[in-house]
Amino acid sequence: MTVMTELAPSLVELAHKHGIATEYDDWTGRRVPVPETTLVAVLAALGVPARTEQERNDALFELLRSYWARPLPPTIVGRPGAQTRFWAHVTHGDPAEVWLELEDGTRGGGVQQVDNFTPPFNLDGRLVGEASFVLPAGLPIGYHRVCLRSRGVEAGTALIMTPDWLGLPERLGARRAWGLATQLYSVRSKRSWGVGDLTDLTDLAVWSTSRHGADFLVVNPLHAAAPSGPTSPMEPSPYLPTSRRFVNPLYLRVEAIPEFADLLKRSRVRRLRSDVQRRARRLDAIDRDGATPTRWRCRWDTWSPRSTPSAPAAWPPRAPTESCWGCRRPPISSRPRTC
Repeated sequence: MTVMTELAPSLVELAHKHGIATEYDDWTGRRVPVPETTLVAVLAALGVPARTEQERNDALFELLRSYWARPLPPTIVGRPGAQTRFWAHVTHGDPAEVWLELEDGTRGGGVQQVDNFTPPFNLDGRLVGEASFVLPAGLPIGYHRVCLRSRGVEAGTALIMTPDWLGLPERLGARRAWGLATQLYSVRSKRSWGVGDLTDLTDLAVWSTSRHGADFLVVNPLHAAAPSGPTSPMEPSPYLPTSRRFVNPLYLRVEAIPEFADLLKRSRVRRLRSDVQRRARRLDAIDRDGATPTRWRCRWDTWSPRSTPSAPAAWPPRAPTESCWGCRRPPISSRPRTC
């Protein structure tokens, strides 16, 4: 059994200030400390050196300086009915005027100053004092601004008022609901191209609802992942999407593309699908990269001007500078959208 050495207090403090957990509960309920090497590596990924005590102390002091150098928090989040308190930094002894600019453009008051006995901080020879304020009750939900003025110097920050609870859809009423959680790439069927796709998701939704009365499906992110090109390896994690504008073309069923119905040579597509399926059956893992090049080839054949005489006329117009996501070719105004 590996004996874990106790973490240095400076490393624990630095990790917590950056929102990094230093321990967790495993599946048995046992509290497990995070190894020092892991914490150091995660901090390094955030651009914070933490291998030595000196580096950790320097990083903690820089955090302290940056905190006192800020006139207001980066963002303030509040909820209706709950008291929201925030701080403001001004030169020690100077007045602090705080007001609100609401989302609709109106100016709001009612911000109350409350006691704060934090000693001032010496920031490069300037004593900075900290004042605390409480937002007024009844602020509308939305995106507002908190503004600060002190001796002619003004600053502002975002104020986000969020609901306590979004509630449930009305059609559910007061009854309990249940559903299935799935990773789409693993929901393979006899017609899949080695990876579960949107047609499989549709079939799963219909089956779970009609046969078992399910109310919803929870699915992994379906956004495009890097680099998602016709030949390059794909980012294996579905939780690292590169774009919110496009879905991952991996989840498209080739036969579900409308132009497939007019494809003159479908036998070639069926042969390619059989090849992908045979490779997938031999593997215990999901082979995204094995399925991707074949799908790209089939989709390009399906959308090619040679596939059907009417295809070019049916393609939607697109801007000359708009390139298709994951398609490593120059933008062409007559090329169809692939996602």
